[in-house]
Amino acid sequence: MRLRRPASMAAAAVSIAAATALAASPAHAAEQWITFSYESPSGGWGYSTVTTGTSLKQLTCDQGTPDGLRTVSHLTMPNGNVHTLHASQGSGKCIDGSYSPMRGTYTLRVCLRDGAYGTDRYCDRNTFQY
Repeated sequence: MRLRRPASMAAAAVSIAAATALAASPAHAAEQWITFSYESPSGGWGYSTVTTGTSLKQLTCDQGTPDGLRTVSHLTMPNGNVHTLHASQGSGKCIDGSYSPMRGTYTLRVCLRDGAYGTDRYCDRNTFQY
């Protein structure tokens, strides 16, 4: 089986970036990171964004063809704490979280999973500094 990036990844990134640019406060320059899962054989995929500013905001979304899998994101903070979000309500649905920002290295891992306790599959990850 060959893993693929979602075909609509570029369009999703453009719309997410535009929404963030409009929402950014002029007093706090926001930065944004995004990580996509790989596409499932049925055409489902997910992504998660992290936006910095006065707080650290995370948005995790399930996208693509409905495939029975949920999008799960794992944000590892510089102190080692891991925040996990499940976008489990179907394709096109999102969940968000807000955390206190800290300086250091973050890792954002995004996967697809069958059920709340299934195995993470079709994962990708990125690291970033803040």
